[in-house]
Amino acid sequence: MRTFGGRLKKLRENKKLTQKQLAQILKVGMSTISMYERDEREPSFEMISTLADYFSVDFDYLMGRSDYPTTTDNETSIDPEWAKIFEIVKAKGAEIEATTLLRSASQLSKNQLTDFIKIFDMIAKKGE
Repeated sequence: MRTFGGRLKKLRENKKLTQKQLAQILKVGMSTISMYERDEREPSFEMISTLADYFSVDFDYLMGRSDYPTTTDNETSIDPEWAKIFEIVKAKGAEIEATTLLRSASQLSKNQLTDFIKIFDMIAKKGE
């Protein structure tokens, strides 16, 4: 199974884009795209979401859980609020790996994500 970087490169090449062109579209440096494609840098959850939307593929395909780049729809795309949680967990260095969190999130419906965010918020407020 291909890595995230390999899949990104394949998607970019299928659209006949250079790294520079994709970088301009995403408003990042060309070196960022290059590092993503070589698996030398992990994109943020928000960037993964942007890439999935841009290339019209789902998270499972980008993350290597599926070999089929299925088209996304609005019902199964990840809520932007989830991206905030993902970044917090990653920044705090919690036990759970970022990719595990991402894979779990990609299998939840929008309603389940909304419920999870509410629970997460309640726990965070209790800890204050």
